[in-house]
Amino acid sequence: MTSITKTREAASEKGKGLKKLTSRDLFLIKLIEDCRISPNGEEILYVVKHINPEKNEYQTHLELLPFHGNQSDSRTFTQGPHDTNPQYSPDGTRIAFLRKTGEHLNLFLMPRQGGEPERLTKLKNDISEFSWSPDGEKILFSSSITKKGLIPEEEKQEEDLYKKYNSDVKVIDRIWYKLDGEGFLHDKRSHLFILTVETGEIKQITTGDHDHHQPRFSPDGKWIAFSSNRNPDSDYEYYSYIYLVSAEGGEPKNLTPGKFYFSGPNFSPDGKWIAFTGTDEPENGYASPRLWKVSASGGNPECLTKQYDRPVFDQSINDLRHWQPSELPQWSKDGEKLYITMSDSGRSFLISYDLKTKQIKEYEKEDSVLYKWDFSPHANRMVFAKSAPTIPNDLWSFEVQTEKSKRLTDINEFFTKTFSLSTPEPITSKSSDGTVVEGWILKPPDFETGKKYPLVLEIHGGPMAMYGYGFFYEFQLLANQGYVVSYSNPRGSMGYGQPFCEAIKADWGNKDYQDLMGFLDAVLEKGCSDEKRIGAAGGSYGGFMTNWIVSHTDRFKAGVSMRSVTSENSMFGTSDYGFFSDLEHGCTPWEKPEVYQRVSPLTYVAKIKTPLLILHSEEDLRCPIEQGEQLYAALKKLKQTVKFVRFPGESHDLSRTGKPWHRIFRLDQILEWFKTYL
Repeated sequence: MTSITKTREAASEKGKGLKKLTSRDLFLIKLIEDCRISPNGEEILYVVKHINPEKNEYQTHLELLPFHGNQSDSRTFTQGPHDTNPQYSPDGTRIAFLRKTGEHLNLFLMPRQGGEPERLTKLKNDISEFSWSPDGEKILFSSSITKKGLIPEEEKQEEDLYKKYNSDVKVIDRIWYKLDGEGFLHDKRSHLFILTVETGEIKQITTGDHDHHQPRFSPDGKWIAFSSNRNPDSDYEYYSYIYLVSAEGGEPKNLTPGKFYFSGPNFSPDGKWIAFTGTDEPENGYASPRLWKVSASGGNPECLTKQYDRPVFDQSINDLRHWQPSELPQWSKDGEKLYITMSDSGRSFLISYDLKTKQIKEYEKEDSVLYKWDFSPHANRMVFAKSAPTIPNDLWSFEVQTEKSKRLTDINEFFTKTFSLSTPEPITSKSSDGTVVEGWILKPPDFETGKKYPLVLEIHGGPMAMYGYGFFYEFQLLANQGYVVSYSNPRGSMGYGQPFCEAIKADWGNKDYQDLMGFLDAVLEKGCSDEKRIGAAGGSYGGFMTNWIVSHTDRFKAGVSMRSVTSENSMFGTSDYGFFSDLEHGCTPWEKPEVYQRVSPLTYVAKIKTPLLILHSEEDLRCPIEQGEQLYAALKKLKQTVKFVRFPGESHDLSRTGKPWHRIFRLDQILEWFKTYL
């Protein structure tokens, strides 16, 4: 029995008779956002995030922990309240990190033994990614800038009244001019800079009308690898390449020309190779990201994990943290192995790829999701953060030679010992065409055999993502409030092979709908749910599918549609990625409007009789607010039971990173709706 399984079963047993979870108990959860192991492998820096209800904000600070320690040995390294992304200097004597000053993230430096942090940058631009030079004398970073370049904090306010009072006007001439969670990009590009630590001098390395990301120094410090698309029509292409540029600046060289989407480059210890992740099917949104390498002098990139048909990175969805790729591929000290995370059937775990034998070895493949990690090749040790169904998240250490892991923290001990948490039960079902679908049933902690409970079918977004063995607050809350919660990975989901994922391409609402209905039947056959009290809920693509379900069947007595897609026609011109919809459908809306109309739930709105709650964020740039507005107006016109809740100032990620009190309000609205109609 694995350590995670033992912990889950113990938590399930202790959960009987404990307090019932409420929406506001979300305030108690702490989240490990990042972790870094020191160069000698003896200690760990990690970022702890918590909610401050009084200020309605998230606060983060850095903690320091011995590699062989435990929770009681952890000590506060910085006071925060907004410190993130710690990076040890190569010799381990200094720690650089990002601190939010006003509205922007700036670089700070602190001695390893502690003390007062030194501020390295004073900019009105956000620093998003950074890394040390091998000699520890410089820091390479990326920042999004306008034509003005980096803007110092002390820059004077505009005195020209015409310019001052028109500074908020957006003059747009790019097709890709906005991005959810970041806002408008029409006048900004991300460029690379090198900061000399001792003098504070900053030198811009890249130029041009392109974006540059994830920069890394070569082992000798002479070169920089990064990802970008520097083609003239880059805004029209869903491509990304690995480039090399001199640390002194100059014209970058594309190491991987062709049609690819690559990112996250990292040099081998000898500097001869670069590992990265991505796909050679950039125009197929269902393509699995894989592990690759290429010579540092360029050439044909080699895919290392294609035969395993599983995506790299943690592809699972939860409501505690927003999805983001894990760390860059990491090399072993001898350069013979590569390490990265991989997802399979609801689990994410660590793998090593042996460059000689071409074999993959799996580590920590338990009923859990491993989402952050760091590797110390000199000490042959790792640290990682992972989550399980009854464990929000914690830190673990790992010895590569012995393959032994140890749980280091229990940062949510109070939460897990205070509230009743349920352990999900795996279940498989068969779709109408025989396709096997995997899912889970989460019962109330005080579940009574023979009693019939209202059932909520949850549907994940993406659809290229997966539900998995991570902690999901909304699911635990619904179970605590007396619902059986069911959730699955229908076709379109990651983690089950690329053919399974791309089976719904240009065909939403067909095979995926069959899978969900087949899964629902399998859940009902378990006999614990009342088939007359079934609700559906989902966000993004899950919102689309909720809309689709209530417009194609009357089996459901209530629906909650969140940040959803209702009209593919208007999504083309309003969503941040909408203009790429022709890659999905094979045409534009004006070429074949019937194609877009067929897969739009709004087309079938007259068939919706199910009471529907629509939750939408006003600053959602992925599925813009007009999607919810159209559905609400149509249902109101039809005099159906519908409620529309709009969240000002929120993006597509409301459920994970929205303002804390908005997240509580959202959960309360869901509970109230299902209580009323189920």
